[in-house]
Parts: sequence; C-alpha cells; structure tokens
Amino acid sequence: MKIEINAKNYSIKPNLKNLIEKKVGKLAKYFGDSAVAKVLCRKESDDYYKMELSVYDRSLIFRSERGSDNMYENLDVILPKVERQIIKNAKKLQEKNF
Repeated sequence: MKIEINAKNYSIKPNLKNLIEKKVGKLAKYFGDSAVAKVLCRKESDDYYKMELSVYDRSLIFRSERGSDNMYENLDVILPKVERQIIKNAKKLQEKNF
C-alpha cells in the first residue's frame, strides 16, 4: 500500500507524519500493493484543523474526514471509521459470493 501525505496551510511535523504512516500502514492487511491511501491535513482557521483519509483500491473508495483542534485526535477518530467501512464491504462481498 502506498501512502501519500499532503498538507494545505499546515506544516506536518515529523512525529505526526511517522504516526500517520504507522497507523495507516496497518490498513495494508486488507489490500494488495495496488492500494493508495491519501491523507490530507489542512488548517481551516486558527484553532481548527481538518484531516481527510481516502483509500483507493481498483474501483473501491473508502473515505473519512474529521475536524477539531487536534490533528492527533482526528487521526484516532478517522482510522476506525475507514476500517469499519472496509470490513463491512468485505462481509458484503463474502455474502454475495455464497
């Protein structure tokens, strides 16, 4: 899985970048090498930051976003959302094949 991290009006610190790579990298167990995870971090106002996570694999798209005053908190909230989407889709495909 390839991970792309972008920022708009925000500078990503090395600690946050490493944490994003580590946590988003755990989603690779659901995909092959063709998947791409895009993370966008942006500053909306003085104390409001928004993070978006999109995972693309072939024709599948899983996406979540969240805004708050803390980027680390945003990451901790959007990752479980995307993981639930992935698991739900996998269960649907298994039921469809049986």
